[in-house]
Amino acid sequence: MEKRDFIVFTQKGENPVGGRPVTEYHLSIDSAKHVAMMCGTDKGFEARFYFSALLCYNLSTDMIQLSGQSCSIY
Repeated sequence: MEKRDFIVFTQKGENPVGGRPVTEYHLSIDSAKHVAMMCGTDKGFEARFYFSALLCYNLSTDMIQLSGQSCSIY
């Protein structure tokens, strides 16, 4: 949804180098994570692994006192 997941910035007037006017899309962090994790490339795998490891680290540091277990990423 626009203004929640992304913001569109369009340049008014003519493009100085010709062609169509420039349009920029600024994604929210959650939307960028979603797009990166859906990508079927090596970089998409790296993004999934990174975010999984980050989530695991955050959960394990929060829950270590309760469970005494750690999270493992292969």
